[in-house]
Amino acid sequence: MPPKTISTVPLADKPRLSPIEATVYLEQQHGIRISWQTLARLRTEGGGPLFCKPLKTIIYAKADLDEWAIAKTARPVRSTAQLSENAKAAAGS
Repeated sequence: MPPKTISTVPLADKPRLSPIEATVYLEQQHGIRISWQTLARLRTEGGGPLFCKPLKTIIYAKADLDEWAIAKTARPVRSTAQLSENAKAAAGS
């Protein structure tokens, strides 16, 4: 079941965001296009941004979204060969 639609409050004024608002925020602020379904999968499998679940509602803090996005995009590479090198280096640290 898809989450509720985005609220009318501007994202800039909200410290915490719903999954669908988080997808909009990540695209606007970091250029990361991700669906709410992918965020849901990452919540189950791991590897996504930190989240809270007070009662039945999933929420993301903007700071946690920013930290996750920066970690995902912080290592620019010149070739695809460097991608596996970066992955090996990250696993060893």
